[in-house]
Amino acid sequence: MLLQRQRGFSLLEVLLVMVLIAGATATWGAMLARQDTRRALPQTAAHLAADLRYARARALASQTPQRVLLDVPQHRWAAADRPKFVIPSTLHLEFFGGRELTPESGTGAIAFFPDGSSSGGRIVLYQGDARRILTVRWVTSDVEVSE
Repeated sequence: MLLQRQRGFSLLEVLLVMVLIAGATATWGAMLARQDTRRALPQTAAHLAADLRYARARALASQTPQRVLLDVPQHRWAAADRPKFVIPSTLHLEFFGGRELTPESGTGAIAFFPDGSSSGGRIVLYQGDARRILTVRWVTSDVEVSE
């Protein structure tokens, strides 16, 4: 009686394929993490600009002044009735604005008034050489985002 040889994969072949899949997955995960880090700056700037515009619209609609508070040491901001937003730790924040609205050291605020004006200010978000500058015009309270 002849013994037939069974077809299939050896344990060594299966382990080799598993190692290759694990290596590819680790490489792919690292690439995604780097992309998330690169996307943090434009996404955070867009979110902050949206919250500034929201506070402006709320001031106009409710006829009551609204503030966007920036807490530089704590890396966060709060706008009108929206929840606080924590800035990713990979980003740095600088605020330039009126001192009369600054409740304490390291914080700042931009106020929007019912007549459409604001206290104005400039917020700089940066990560390495990349930066986004958010400028709020005091007369028109327009929010501009530039690089």
